[in-house]
Amino acid sequence: MSFLLTEGGGYLLQESGDRILLEYAEWASIMIPGFPVAPQAPRTVSFSTIGDWIRRVVDVVNGARAGKLNATVRITLAAGATSTTVIDPRITWYSALLLTPVTADAAAIAGSTYVNSQQNGQCTFSHPSSASGLLNFTLAIIG
Repeated sequence: MSFLLTEGGGYLLQESGDRILLEYAEWASIMIPGFPVAPQAPRTVSFSTIGDWIRRVVDVVNGARAGKLNATVRITLAAGATSTTVIDPRITWYSALLLTPVTADAAAIAGSTYVNSQQNGQCTFSHPSSASGLLNFTLAIIG
């Protein structure tokens, strides 16, 4: 996918293999192939600010294509308890919550650990009680 952003000249984003390239070009409007022409960029934003913003977008898109989604958090289940609540604004009613054990004690209870409740901003995991404080997991929050 490529798009153009202009104010007399602009940046052209082009896919090239596994990278997205940012090049300066002369164009007359914002256009994404397959979609209607977008409105002109606001006149109150300086071109250098738009260019910096586009470079940040390119970095984020390239990171996402490389699997860097910023969708994980390290959690420790409460020792001696049978449930643990995780509060994270990325959690929604419909998020897929995937646990990966990162300690042997966590691996031992992983098959018995499940999401007991889930709502916007938090979820509660039910799990076996363990005296160990080494119940460390990586939680992936997707969606």
